[in-house]
Amino acid sequence: VFSLAGIAVTRTITRVVFRKRLDEGVYAILCIYDGVPMAATAGPGAIEARAMGLHPDLASAVAVNRLGTLAKGMDRVVIHCSPQARSAWASALKTLDVRCEIVVPELDEFAALSISKRSGHTSLLLNSGRLAWNHQMMKRAFDLAISLAALPFLLPSFALVGLAIKLDSRGPVFFRQERIGLGNRPFKIWKFRSMRTEVCDANGNRSTSRDDDRITRVGRILRSTSIDELPQILNVLFGDMSLVGPRPHALGSRAEDALFWDIDERYWQRHVVKPGLTGLAQVRGFRGATEQKTDLTLRLQSDLEYVSHWSLMSDIRILLGTAMVVFHKNAF
Repeated sequence: VFSLAGIAVTRTITRVVFRKRLDEGVYAILCIYDGVPMAATAGPGAIEARAMGLHPDLASAVAVNRLGTLAKGMDRVVIHCSPQARSAWASALKTLDVRCEIVVPELDEFAALSISKRSGHTSLLLNSGRLAWNHQMMKRAFDLAISLAALPFLLPSFALVGLAIKLDSRGPVFFRQERIGLGNRPFKIWKFRSMRTEVCDANGNRSTSRDDDRITRVGRILRSTSIDELPQILNVLFGDMSLVGPRPHALGSRAEDALFWDIDERYWQRHVVKPGLTGLAQVRGFRGATEQKTDLTLRLQSDLEYVSHWSLMSDIRILLGTAMVVFHKNAF
């Protein structure tokens, strides 16, 4: 116990000290702008190629040595240049002993998850599809093992929470709502009721606000501690949900008065895996009401990243990370 406490304290102090001393980050990145405007957000490692006498000319020993000298000690070199100059820069970058990249803004519209090779050609990975059958079995076995082990400990708390809800307001203990699940098929989600029965929103047309007058006194405590989500362990046991995955949304969920799928067509792609009790977006702090369109896009990108790079270890890391964000400023 003392060892764990000591490790936690040491890591926290180290993180604070290094963040103060490394304002620009841990890695040294050299950004070279050749013939294109320098971005307003460019950091201290950004330089103009022409001002520094840099040219991607392999026929010139001076040019090659100049590039190698500037790249010395760097962790990464990033090139921003015109399409016509990319081929020359690609050849020049391959001579360096550091990781090198070329920015291609034209690919932004595809929102690719990664780049791969297919039949000798470069391809963009746009959707990784459903998990392989062995990964599905592994994920399901993990869900059942954790859920069944936790259920005996959760049932007594379910009884206490249910009693508190009944004493606080009239209506059922549980609230069931239709959500979007695996393969974009609807399912009924289980939650502890946190709002007055007469104003419960079955379709989720109205996002919960910080001072929402529909929430009961007990419901406010349940929502701030995420206890209202615990009955979803039943959805995990029934196979509708997983412990980790994209959080399921109601059919009427909106951001800036627009339905989620109208904001970003990629929204439907997040449902190639089962929805989860928690997810990568939640661990990163993207939770609460979706007031702005960016609230959705940030969560969506995290969900797609999770789907693309799934592993059992990622599920374990997310579950452990969830303990750090149970009490969150956006939990209301």
